[in-house]
Amino acid sequence: MVIDTWFSMGKQHRICEDYVANSNNIIVVSDGCSSSKKTDVGSRILSHLILSEIGKVADFDSGVFLALSKAEEIRLELGLPETSLDGTIGILQRKDNRIFAKFFGDGVLLVKYKNGVTTVDSIVYDNEMPYYISYDLSKSRLDQYAGMSIGETLHVYSYAFAEDKVEKNVQNYAYYHRPEFEVEVKDIEYVLICTDGVKSFIDENQKGLVIDNVVKELTDFKGFKGEFLKRRINFTLRGYKKIGVYNFDDLGIGAMYVGDEE
Repeated sequence: MVIDTWFSMGKQHRICEDYVANSNNIIVVSDGCSSSKKTDVGSRILSHLILSEIGKVADFDSGVFLALSKAEEIRLELGLPETSLDGTIGILQRKDNRIFAKFFGDGVLLVKYKNGVTTVDSIVYDNEMPYYISYDLSKSRLDQYAGMSIGETLHVYSYAFAEDKVEKNVQNYAYYHRPEFEVEVKDIEYVLICTDGVKSFIDENQKGLVIDNVVKELTDFKGFKGEFLKRRINFTLRGYKKIGVYNFDDLGIGAMYVGDEE
């Protein structure tokens, strides 16, 4: 198994609020809220604490909320604003012969299967208002958010790409749903877990790129040794720059390659 990660600042940002941390079998991606203060710091604190706690417990939720509690203690000690922990979290973990993913907020999961099919699951909230885990630290903030999120406000858009065919599906949930996914190692080549910045590529006319085109470019790997993800993204971004294409939002991606295993 090979793990590689990438995070970088979007063209319309002054500081990168996305972050990615990893161990030998876990990847954590975080996207700090752009309208909240000091989330570039908060996303890093949360990512490393979650990475530390996930390996000690049986389920994602327990690890995430243990980490959140510790992050709040650090926030108070450092004098950071209450909003600094506002951010989405995506977790990818291998356990024996399975890979599990869970999202606390929005994000994108991409799976490349050995049969040639590529699936993309994109998690989207109405009005681009994710349910941040930090809201659970404040009843007033949670009540305010919940009052604006009545009904099915979380949507999982699923795509399956096979040669020139694309299958699409959508499932709708309440805001507090936290999407989970699971795949068998023997069936896949690799998994990518991404912040929503992967959907922010636009051309020189400010027109958004179709997600399947971006997927094809970012995953056109020539090999899987070492920093395979960094090499591919650097190449893609250089090519995009020449034709006036860029990501306006910060971008965070973690990749887990298992294609050489039976």
